[in-house]
Amino acid sequence: VIDGHHRLELFKSAGLTIVPAVSVNYEHPDILVSPPGLRPDVCKEMVIATAVKGKTMEPKSTQHLVRSRGGALLPIIVLAPQIAEVVK
Repeated sequence: VIDGHHRLELFKSAGLTIVPAVSVNYEHPDILVSPPGLRPDVCKEMVIATAVKGKTMEPKSTQHLVRSRGGALLPIIVLAPQIAEVVK
């Protein structure tokens, strides 16, 4: 989970076993972690290594962005409408 840990925990506490999610190719160059100048000490490799160990990072330690086709950097939550497209 790269965004929405609190929502996931809310779904779990409500007893839900199916939760909405968007799968992304995390290695794609248009998925960015901590854009330049924000947290230079955090990179994709660190995020992946932490996840592979079965650990989580500190809350708010990363900011994931998506580069649009036009080049704008947008919060990764912009992918959420894709959930609705799949569910329809």
